[in-house]
Amino acid sequence: MTEHESVKLAAKTFLSKMSSWERRSLNLFRSGRQHQEKVLQELRDIYDTHLTKKAAGRKQARYGLAAFDDPPYFEQEITSIEATSDGGYWVEIPEGMFGKVRLHFVNEDGAWKIDFKESEVDEGKWKKLLDI
Repeated sequence: MTEHESVKLAAKTFLSKMSSWERRSLNLFRSGRQHQEKVLQELRDIYDTHLTKKAAGRKQARYGLAAFDDPPYFEQEITSIEATSDGGYWVEIPEGMFGKVRLHFVNEDGAWKIDFKESEVDEGKWKKLLDI
């Protein structure tokens, strides 16, 4: 498997897990808030697997900002994958009707993980976000 294919697989796995998490969490919260700790633990487990130690250290796993959309925010198709000069990769997905976000993947301990996320604020201009 090429590096590009490995990054694509890591990104698809993350997006799929997050999409499933959103759907389950939305259904659990509709039945009552007593499931809050379970929902947050599932999210922590996903982030522990897919975020770099650096991202986790920067508190980019913003549990307090966790939200559930219908359709899920993370139920997106990857629109592009580009290598970066630092040995990482940008994985771009749509956001909203016309926006884009990109996830920066780096290889950490033999696995491709998300280091940070940026949102396109203007054509070709990106802003680093505080959450993943």
